[in-house]
Amino acid sequence: FQYRVRIQPVAGHREFYIRAVDTRLPAMADQRRFMGSPKRLYNVQQDPADRLDNQLKATQRAKRKVRLLCMEAGVDRMFTFTTRALLDRDLLLKAWDRFRRVMEANWKEFRYVATIEPHKSGQLHIHAGMSGFHNINHLRKLWHSCLNRALGRSQTLVHGSDSPGNVNIPKTRSRTRYAGVKGATAIAGYIAKYVGKELTEDFNRKKYLHTKNVKLN
Repeated sequence: FQYRVRIQPVAGHREFYIRAVDTRLPAMADQRRFMGSPKRLYNVQQDPADRLDNQLKATQRAKRKVRLLCMEAGVDRMFTFTTRALLDRDLLLKAWDRFRRVMEANWKEFRYVATIEPHKSGQLHIHAGMSGFHNINHLRKLWHSCLNRALGRSQTLVHGSDSPGNVNIPKTRSRTRYAGVKGATAIAGYIAKYVGKELTEDFNRKKYLHTKNVKLN
């Protein structure tokens, strides 16, 4: 085994990751190639234990990526976007895509990191960490408009039982505004919890969403 160190620049800081690497695996792969052995087929039925191991590894990678993205985006506020109707994932993402495009067009510094959580009732809702102040009433009106467009409903259906959904501030410590890395890390932990849940339930789906201009080196 060898210890390998990875240095990740993020939000003006440097994160260090140390892991042990089994050097026998690449050596065995080189030996198979030298002896002309056929390549391993990864599309065949996978052993349940291997699949679980892959899920756990993917969960850890996704959680780490969410944490870094939240730090780089400087998220310091948390919101939950809900729906009244039972929407499938594609329709929910259609509404969210319109929402984020309007936000990006009107607020040049708009940045977010989000994930979809399936509720036990079957409803899907979005947890999103955002940077900067956003009036929740304005977010709610825009979310209503985007949901109504996605559902093909009248834009006047926004009150009471006609409302297509809501925007809430989660009742968690992460809702309190913290500055800098501390706030981003607190919100990242909240989002990552649902990323892990999503990975376990649906391994091949997109796990999280984020602003395109937020990139990691």
